[in-house]
Amino acid sequence: MKIRRGGFLALTMVLLSLWLTSCAAVVAGGAGAAAAYTYIAGWMSRDYDASLDEAYQASLDSFKENNITVVERSKELASAQIKAESPEQTYWVKLESKGDKMTNVAVRAGLMGNQEASKKIHTDIEENL
Repeated sequence: MKIRRGGFLALTMVLLSLWLTSCAAVVAGGAGAAAAYTYIAGWMSRDYDASLDEAYQASLDSFKENNITVVERSKELASAQIKAESPEQTYWVKLESKGDKMTNVAVRAGLMGNQEASKKIHTDIEENL
């Protein structure tokens, strides 16, 4: 009985720690409006009131402003991807059109995901829109 209870406790702790580190919702306010970010498995995403073309250009501008080199980029009718590198880490951006004036932008900074760096790119994208 002690082994089962100890095993159950250990399993519960492992599952709880995985849940807490892999999924979080972040709410950030700015200029009277709140933006909801979702952070799952290293990717921070949010919707922008912008077309795919506008969000794509704002993303490219964000990297340029931060002296981060874009090494790969592609854009199709309803989606786009960007890969960029700095001396510290690699960045990936996935953009998905959700309509004429709505685009979901997901940012991953670093192999394991760097929430602070991803948030910085999102902040810059928002400022560029």
